[in-house]
Amino acid sequence: GGSTFSPRWGHFSVASEGGLVHPPFGPGWRRNQPFPHRHRNRWGWWRMARRILGWTHVIARGMAKRGKRKGGEGIQDPTHQTWDGTRVVEHAKNDMDQAIQALQQELAALRTGRAAPAMLEGIQVEAYGENSKLKEIAAVVAKGQQTLGVSVFDPNTLDAVEKAIRKSPLGMTPVREADTLLVNVPKLSEETKGELAKLVGKNGEQAKISVRHARKEAMDAFRKAKEGGQPEDVLKRYEKQVQKLTDEHIHVVEQSVKAKATEIKSAT
Repeated sequence: GGSTFSPRWGHFSVASEGGLVHPPFGPGWRRNQPFPHRHRNRWGWWRMARRILGWTHVIARGMAKRGKRKGGEGIQDPTHQTWDGTRVVEHAKNDMDQAIQALQQELAALRTGRAAPAMLEGIQVEAYGENSKLKEIAAVVAKGQQTLGVSVFDPNTLDAVEKAIRKSPLGMTPVREADTLLVNVPKLSEETKGELAKLVGKNGEQAKISVRHARKEAMDAFRKAKEGGQPEDVLKRYEKQVQKLTDEHIHVVEQSVKAKATEIKSAT
């Protein structure tokens, strides 16, 4: 067959026994091009360049958002005019707050001769094919000064909870009562008190290390900002804020450790 020019679609069609066959891309694939087979689209390269630039812009925006989600102050460009040291200070404060929270949870889990639910709530229990904290699969309540009651949400996990309590370093032996476990909290010996006091001090030192690490990260960010041309007087103000936060959190750590050590010493 021959070829026929289609004014409607703006391209040549090839005639065959079954009728006109359009080019591979279908009708209108190069509209407004009266001679597409002889003249290429002279603006095609420009359209392709615009697409590439557009995708580059999208990728850059995505990386910027990813950096914000991570909260990394080092991701900020210190040479940029909109660099904000407040973000560095806030990030350091959040890290220091988390260190205090972790310390308080660890101290609450230490037994002092009196029944406290926090003693058992952090125990890892193997249930449903994974490790979970005991407080996620059971409720712990104090039933007197020396007894804790553990009520599991699912009776099928009772064996796993009992096993986890027995294997924990707390030295407690649970007793079954229907679908509840009763855990007697033994009184502390002088030797045990000494070991617990050492553990409290160790936890306190670890919390201080975390606080100082947050301070170091902030100071490193300020140093890079200074090298990037940020005003030194502004950076000094931010450094003082971080140092003040560091001193306050270290004080909280020391007070928490002192209070827990006193509680252990006075336990009967």
